[in-house]
Amino acid sequence: MKTEKDFNKESKRLGHIGDPCQALEDAVAYKGTVYYWDMAFMALQNGAAGRILEKGLDPQDFGLEY
Repeated sequence: MKTEKDFNKESKRLGHIGDPCQALEDAVAYKGTVYYWDMAFMALQNGAAGRILEKGLDPQDFGLEY
């Protein structure tokens, strides 16, 4: 399971590619559950992967499983 610390670390790693505010908003349905940080982490990575794909790049080159 992911933690807030994991989420913040990944957010820093992705820099401007990821959108932590949007990821937290996407995970709001899971707030208060054990899945919240997992869902926020996944939303962060999926959002970043989408932006990477839009640029014609491969998300795996950025360490993302997409």
